[in-house]
Amino acid sequence: MAASSSSSSSGDSGSLRDFAKHEVEAFNSAYNHIINDDRIAPESIEKLRVLRENIRLAFDNAIREIQNQSTAGAGTGEGLGPTSVRIQEELEKIKALRTAALDTSRESIDRATLKAKDSLIELPKTPGLRSPLSGVHELDAEVYSFLTTREIGDGLSVSRATVHLQVNSLKAQLRTLKSLSGIAIEKYRQGLRLPPDRWTDVLTFCSNLKHLDLSSFFDTKREEWVHIDIGQITTPLPSLKSINLKFSLVRDENLNKFLGLCPGLTKIYLYSCKQLTDVTMESLIKISHNLLSLDLSETSISTEALVSIIKNSPSLTYLNVDGDRVNDDVIRAFAPGSKLVTLRINNSDTLTDHGLRILGSNCKELTSLDFLRCKGITGDGIKEIAENCPKLASIYLESCFNVSAIGIMAIALNCSELTHIVLTHLIDDTCIDALIGNCPQLQSITLLVASDERIENLTKRYPGITISNT
Repeated sequence: MAASSSSSSSGDSGSLRDFAKHEVEAFNSAYNHIINDDRIAPESIEKLRVLRENIRLAFDNAIREIQNQSTAGAGTGEGLGPTSVRIQEELEKIKALRTAALDTSRESIDRATLKAKDSLIELPKTPGLRSPLSGVHELDAEVYSFLTTREIGDGLSVSRATVHLQVNSLKAQLRTLKSLSGIAIEKYRQGLRLPPDRWTDVLTFCSNLKHLDLSSFFDTKREEWVHIDIGQITTPLPSLKSINLKFSLVRDENLNKFLGLCPGLTKIYLYSCKQLTDVTMESLIKISHNLLSLDLSETSISTEALVSIIKNSPSLTYLNVDGDRVNDDVIRAFAPGSKLVTLRINNSDTLTDHGLRILGSNCKELTSLDFLRCKGITGDGIKEIAENCPKLASIYLESCFNVSAIGIMAIALNCSELTHIVLTHLIDDTCIDALIGNCPQLQSITLLVASDERIENLTKRYPGITISNT
């Protein structure tokens, strides 16, 4: 009988230990998830830490009481018997503390994400209408983070705060979608389970969206390209200010229709949208009066179309274009007093010093110039720009082998706000000395393909400047 009682005692105490352990592990799991949630207020996190310590204390007390009673019961042969009042109190304390902790986290989340009831969006009474997020894996009241905006375009800063949606609450979904200001589809490859063809459903509810990045990208996990068909978007996006379609398969007709839905666009990035033609320019011109940024590099847009869009975009501050279509006629399209701040031109053999002379004369607000492999420009053209654009802060002359010392010396003498410059290894140290001596804000110099020995010597001479050859 004693052996039987001892076995009973061991079973009862093990069950109680398991119960207490389960409660604590459940809390720790929730705590570790909650503590990294950026919606939880600091005061709530501190309260959770206190609750955690109290739970640990209650758990230790409960285990100690269980062991004491188990040992006493085994010694008398009577087993553990009914749970003592003290054990029961400690177990109930653990349960109450865990409940209080979860309530604290829920209240904090509710305050951050579920605001006034009058902001609720009710679904239209349309038979068969699906949730905009149907198809997302059900997480049983878990919060799933899947939309993260990021910096897009030429330094456009979009909030990096993660947007959390409650996947089992359609009204909460819609309320969150309505408040979104930016979406970057590239986050699909970081765990987004919403199929690409469902994004048009989501956008239907994003009435306040300002920044949209639907760039195509290669999903390394699935080993396939992910493309979003903007032709399926039919809902007006009146608040949209910027669209990024880098590497997209978008065609003229779909982009023209989309532009008609977004009359307020000011920034358009179409890098490597190779299926676009001059037909697209007709729609761009209709909204070009307020256009601030435009990326048409690696597209098939002609010289004539470029000239037309520049002439009709008086507010343009950023332009990225490439190829031999970018000749002096394109630069001539910038009117005197142009607001252009950043210009990037790559791989043009037709741009000459004459074009740079016009650029310097008409675009005096320039702060950033990037000429990559532009064989037709020389030091004389760069001198014209330097003497007319004193606000230049960054100049990139990668593989512009015909740019001589006369242009670099002009930069040193006229561009005192210069911070970064990229040159070929052909530029001698006399120019480097002049740049560092006359540009007090200079932070970095890149001398592409220069020898390691030369870079080491320059670095020793000017330890406060970052000098490299890559």
